Amino acid sequence: MFQQSFFHSPVRIFQWLLCPFLLVYSLLVPPWQVPDEPIHFVRAWMFSCGRFRADLSSQGFRGTEVPIELTATLDCFLFPINGRPEAKVDARLWWRAFVEGKKTEGACFYRFHNPMLYGPTVYLPQIIAIWLCRLFSPSLVFLLWCCRLSTLCVAAFLIRAALLKAEATGLDWFFLIVAGMPMTLTQLASCSADALTISLAFYWISDCWACRLRTLTGRDRLRLSVLASALLLGKMGYVFLPLFAAICWRPWLSRQALGSFVSYLGAVFLPSLLWAFWVHVDYFPSRHFDAVWIQPAEQWTFLFQHPQVFCVAVWRALFQYGGTYGMGIVGVLGWLETPLPKVVYGLFGLMLGWSILRGSDLSLSRFERGGIAFLLVGSIGYLFLATYLTWNPVGNIILEGIQGRYFIPLLPLMPAFFPKTKLGKYMDDIAVWVPVGLIACQFWTCATLLKRFWL
Repeated sequence: MFQQSFFHSPVRIFQWLLCPFLLVYSLLVPPWQVPDEPIHFVRAWMFSCGRFRADLSSQGFRGTEVPIELTATLDCFLFPINGRPEAKVDARLWWRAFVEGKKTEGACFYRFHNPMLYGPTVYLPQIIAIWLCRLFSPSLVFLLWCCRLSTLCVAAFLIRAALLKAEATGLDWFFLIVAGMPMTLTQLASCSADALTISLAFYWISDCWACRLRTLTGRDRLRLSVLASALLLGKMGYVFLPLFAAICWRPWLSRQALGSFVSYLGAVFLPSLLWAFWVHVDYFPSRHFDAVWIQPAEQWTFLFQHPQVFCVAVWRALFQYGGTYGMGIVGVLGWLETPLPKVVYGLFGLMLGWSILRGSDLSLSRFERGGIAFLLVGSIGYLFLATYLTWNPVGNIILEGIQGRYFIPLLPLMPAFFPKTKLGKYMDDIAVWVPVGLIACQFWTCATLLKRFWL
């Protein structure tokens, strides 16, 4: 009876209340006003042309050839608005750029300023959209919206599937609240590869949690391995995360569990790791960025000789920017320059606290919790290390470049540390207020978007 009510069904709430906001966000957010969206679009364009690696220009930057119209749209919708809170979007200019086809021919060389590139598996919807749109030569803004829409559909399907899997473990409300955060929804409604990275991680982790409640079959292991490989190929930053599947192979020291784990490492994980390194971590030269020289090779040497510098930089970053990371996880619009009303952060804090008190039906040993904690810390540490190597000069004691959205795919691991409490049976009585809070936060987010970019 509890699950039959509309306001007590997380799957229905996401499907009928939150999914329409995904479409609204894809239209309300101006072109290139999601962090790194131009780079992700160029990366998808490069894959659609059959190139897995970016070329190198004479200046030593990564780059590739893109439509020359990209430069014009960046001049109209990115540079005049980014970093200028008083600047607004010209609606007539946006509509003209949206409906008019290409006015220029040829291509220009777009330089990559971000060498931490994603893999092809998280760009498949954008690649298919670009292939289809090439048949009728649309405007670049229309092509961007088609890429957003294709990514939105696939991501929404994966999130809905994750919620269905989470019903068996009692984590469906936790997944709904995390998926309903403004940062999550704006990422899912963008052309960014983070959309599929987040949705793949949600579905895969939810599937892993659900598999603990039954005896795994060969099909289950194959599905988990393929999803983990797709996630690993998508972004190297979560290289430790696929090992989370090992908690599903129980009992731990049985011959079947060890055999499955070894076959997973040998047949799927290690080949995917080598492929991902070839796609992502090929040598990139020193480069000039924001008036400083970034030298990854020298940075590696320095860190091997002085590892304490990196530890101090991480500690200072967490101490100085911890609140900023928390706000970035919930939602900061534009290029991380437009915070939401404080009531939105407060409501999500209350809803996440409620979901933690509600608990789950999972039963984990201390050893398993310790393993998950190790994977979580390892993933966070790798994200900090990758950012330190690619965005900070040699020996820098202040770590810059990390963003709160990087931690969203790791949030579904958190229920491992919050077992079911005695208060859980009372939490369901107030579940009806969760969708009310989610919808209120979405309206506040839409109002902030309108005020920032359009009104």
